[in-house]
Amino acid sequence: MEKIIKKLTKDNLEDFSRLFSNDTCEKCQCTFYFSANNIDTWDKMSIDEAKKLRKNITDKCSDGYIYYKDNEPTAWCQCLYPKDAPYLEKLLNIGENENSKIISCFFIKKEYRGKGIQKEFLKYILLECKNEGIDSIYSIPVFDEFLNNVDDKIKNEKLHTGYKKLFDEFGFTCIGDNRRYYFMKKYL
Repeated sequence: MEKIIKKLTKDNLEDFSRLFSNDTCEKCQCTFYFSANNIDTWDKMSIDEAKKLRKNITDKCSDGYIYYKDNEPTAWCQCLYPKDAPYLEKLLNIGENENSKIISCFFIKKEYRGKGIQKEFLKYILLECKNEGIDSIYSIPVFDEFLNNVDDKIKNEKLHTGYKKLFDEFGFTCIGDNRRYYFMKKYL
């Protein structure tokens, strides 16, 4: 069973769409981070408009990685530069000259959840960022109390940013929260 992680590019953009083919995540939160100033527009996007936005994002930058199992896209992790997502840059209060990236979204197909893919992503991404010369990496895992108040039917959707416990395991430090997300940081 072959497992591969590849950076999202124009060349594998169709794999990104295939990843979400049987889910409602086409209009994923990770596109919101690029459109946060236009919340009304983002919230009313059709699937086709969301795909066009995703193409425009990918034309501008590579904002994450696709996890493949036996050549099939099975998971996604958004990891981007703060300058590419001003909403997150402001939320995390990241300095203009800071050499950092943000892990802000995970999506794992239902049949692959609970199999350690987020851990594999984190190991891979931390190594990639270190090799790129990135000094620090941020994350925004879901706030525990917020998750406790979410209906079970939408709990997985609200978990798109991951659990704090996972980031704790990888040495991230909590630097704050807004009662929706924990703000975490790790120096590389």
